[in-house]
Amino acid sequence: MDNRTGLKKKAPSGYLAGVMNHLKCCIGSGIFALGFAFKNAGMILGPPILVILGLIQLHCQHMLLQVGMEVEKGLGRKPDYAETGRGVFEYGPEKVRKCQKCMKVFTNVMLIITQTGILVIYTVFFADSMKRVAQYWNYDVLSIQMWVLIAFPPIVITSSTLSNLQLVGYLSLLANILILIGILISLYLTTTNMPTEYTFEWIGDMTQLPMFISIGILSFTAIQVVLPIYIESKRPEMVNSFFGILNVATTIEIVLTIILGVLSYRKYGKDCKGSFTLNFEDTCCPSCGYMCRRGSYAIVYPEPVHRY
Repeated sequence: MDNRTGLKKKAPSGYLAGVMNHLKCCIGSGIFALGFAFKNAGMILGPPILVILGLIQLHCQHMLLQVGMEVEKGLGRKPDYAETGRGVFEYGPEKVRKCQKCMKVFTNVMLIITQTGILVIYTVFFADSMKRVAQYWNYDVLSIQMWVLIAFPPIVITSSTLSNLQLVGYLSLLANILILIGILISLYLTTTNMPTEYTFEWIGDMTQLPMFISIGILSFTAIQVVLPIYIESKRPEMVNSFFGILNVATTIEIVLTIILGVLSYRKYGKDCKGSFTLNFEDTCCPSCGYMCRRGSYAIVYPEPVHRY
């Protein structure tokens, strides 16, 4: 049993499982908004800026992991986020040690607020996707608010109260499959039926560059799973080595964001919407893509909070 959670301990995760958990946290609304983001930077500046943003967040992940490993030396076991926040003050300078208990509570509160604030939007996305599919099959009788009410209780509340980690693992596998299908459909639709005239710009408006950077940062949101991946890994070197989970997963994420951003902006140009999936025509294939992606988000949503 885990003394912190009261749940039965799960077997250590392997290399591939760690990479997949890392990828799931980055493949969200941000990555599908990159076509719109490229309108603010242009086709030339967009890719290198995404590489820089990816490397910055990778550096932050390694710093967090290094801090966690230092706290582990004094704690005697791998710390979670709250214990890491407390340990920084507990083993830090004498003047700040009295704040250690407050920082543990503060870290937990901030973790809940940020995860809920960032990911709760997926409930609305999932409801919107179900409404679009219903419209395609001529069953448009419910408002988006009703679809939210239908989607929220069984998916979010039930999943968040699961205490069987083995079942959570199966849901995670299902989420991986749905994400893969959704991305493949998106790639197919952004590379077919190309327009005869392109409307994209090579260099965007420099005054709008902060908009691109903000969306780019949103596309790299895996910081919340760094310590859980480390805690569940079989060996520490699997995580922070040169070909470790963090480096490999981040490289895949950078390449994927650039590909989706370039392809969607090249096809839709100035007409690319906030999520390039909104540019898809109402056919059966996009409807399946909507449901695969949004279904995976609904399954993935409770996982970062559930880990603690």
